Amino acid sequence: FANSAAETKTETEEAFQLGFISMMGNISFLVSMIGAAVLFAILLVSFNTMMMAALERTGEIAVMKTIGFTDGLILTLVISEALLISLVGGLLGCGGACLLFSLVNFTAGGFVPSFIVKPSTLAMGFVVSILMGVLSGLIPAIQASRLRIVEAFRQVN
Repeated sequence: FANSAAETKTETEEAFQLGFISMMGNISFLVSMIGAAVLFAILLVSFNTMMMAALERTGEIAVMKTIGFTDGLILTLVISEALLISLVGGLLGCGGACLLFSLVNFTAGGFVPSFIVKPSTLAMGFVVSILMGVLSGLIPAIQASRLRIVEAFRQVN
């Protein structure tokens, strides 16, 4: 149609929709920043939860050390607990997202006609949940493994 009086621009429907979305601004950057803020908030909450769990178990940790649990085993147990909690949360979140988007048929007002949760997105969700578990449990695990038995029994009321 380049030689006609009424030239047209031919593009795929996906390119047409991306053109509309790009007119609204840098949506990708905005979504990434919101996601990073949410991840940071979740990290703080999970870190606080693990610190409180380790603090409440000071007596139990002292008893385990008294009967012969090594510092490395205590460290492994606390990190394993944080990792298990985080993985259960990641499994529920990823499974919930798959279920929700398959049941709702999400299209964002026609901007995203075939929205699906990709396996790569699920894998990234599980990797993030593993990192969250390790990061939130690392400091409480180190503190629990370094805890001296006498000091731990002094803290128990």
